[in-house]
Amino acid sequence: MLKKTIAIIILIIGLLLIFSPFIKNGIVKYMSGHETIEQYKASDIKKNNEKDATFDFESVQLPSMTSV
Repeated sequence: MLKKTIAIIILIIGLLLIFSPFIKNGIVKYMSGHETIEQYKASDIKKNNEKDATFDFESVQLPSMTSV
């Protein structure tokens, strides 16, 4: 009984590891569908576009495993 349970757990973990890219893509599609531009008013978008912003592209660094 214990061997059967361990085998099933290992099988489930293996399947999750195999299908993790597909699961990730599905989650990204689901989450990106929630925030659409139709949810915002035109006045909110216009007000946001009028804000001053600074873009310092020299300070951008590549992500590393330690910084994430």
